[in-house]
Amino acid sequence: MLTSSKSSLDKRVVASVYLSNGLEFFDYTLFGALTLQIGHAFFAPDHNALGMPLLAFCLSLVCRPLGSLLFGYIGDRYSRLLSLQLSVAFMTLSTLTVGFLPGFETLGSLAGVVIILTRVVQGLSAGGEYNTAAIFAIEKNPNSGWFVSGLVTSAAFFGMFLALLFSFLVQHNFLPPWFWRVGFILGSTIGLSAFLMRSHSSPTKSVQETAPAFHWDLASLKKCFLIFLVGGQSSCMAYFAFVVIGPKLKGVGTFSPFQSDLLAVFMMLCMAFFCLFTGRITKFFKSGEKVLKLGMLGLMASFPVFMFSISHLSFEMLLLEVIGLTFLMAFQSGTQHNYYQLLFSKSTRQRAISVSFSLGVGVVSTLTITLMKDLSFDTFSYHYFWFSTLSLLSFLVMRSIEREKLGILNKEPQRLSA
Repeated sequence: MLTSSKSSLDKRVVASVYLSNGLEFFDYTLFGALTLQIGHAFFAPDHNALGMPLLAFCLSLVCRPLGSLLFGYIGDRYSRLLSLQLSVAFMTLSTLTVGFLPGFETLGSLAGVVIILTRVVQGLSAGGEYNTAAIFAIEKNPNSGWFVSGLVTSAAFFGMFLALLFSFLVQHNFLPPWFWRVGFILGSTIGLSAFLMRSHSSPTKSVQETAPAFHWDLASLKKCFLIFLVGGQSSCMAYFAFVVIGPKLKGVGTFSPFQSDLLAVFMMLCMAFFCLFTGRITKFFKSGEKVLKLGMLGLMASFPVFMFSISHLSFEMLLLEVIGLTFLMAFQSGTQHNYYQLLFSKSTRQRAISVSFSLGVGVVSTLTITLMKDLSFDTFSYHYFWFSTLSLLSFLVMRSIEREKLGILNKEPQRLSA
């Protein structure tokens, strides 16, 4: 049912999901943007100030699939609400710890150990938060699935926007150098707000009685593989914004570091805005699957054009081009969650979706961070190769799933007539 009606929307559930997903990506992005400050604050001076925080960041990505498996079991076996309450509580605690933890001068090597542990906890809890929050919100608002899907994605990009804006203000000396800690403290208050709002929500109905058990057959594995591919695409898009565009702008020579950082902030704001219209876009095309495919195709064509334009357009014209690019990115990102919902039964969808997506994000992100250490590496070619390959594979898998679905629908009337 392709409705984006918001008349029966459970606003408390949607608001708590927006806050918690916003916190997850605020924390991830802020930690990544402030790795230099974190390295100097918590690790020994003789260590690489950038290398140790990046190691901690990689550990959080590795732990995401494990968290998806753990919290997915809790959500499928007991309730989505319990899973979400636990994940946001641990996520808030790890974010708050970074803000208040004394530095290396006070705690010595223990400070670095605690930071690494907070990233492990963050990775585990984030694996149980992002997709689970979308599943919970859509199950509570089944008549507004496509709208809620876009809203959940908007929350992620709005969290990135706030983190990049905050790091932008710190790194360009609009705020005192020590003020970076305040960002993590403020982020923890967002998580606390989400926790309190969820404490007044009712859990979804028992999933044990509403759907058959999960079978590890070819059809189910194919659906998991599709979500793995889309998770990898999402990682490519995020790193394209953070890793590729900034250095490319600075390397051109006509743009200042201030302008390149500002462009990344503006891109995240546009993404958060356009994802809010996913419900209307899907209603116009009458198919969320079609919108998802159009987004992939549009981005495959647009990324090279955008990178070419960096060397030939003014900063103002690039801002306009970012608007068009992020509109297509919203096509690809905003429809994902509700599309996932339609692939799996209620009793197993949290584990299937969360683990598959987290594996896709973790594999591509870890490879990217590893290869980034080679300064001669062409980051745009790498990201574009990965995104194009993952998109083409997604097309093929989606088409195969569609054919199987049509085959089942065609056989049903024959079975009934027999």
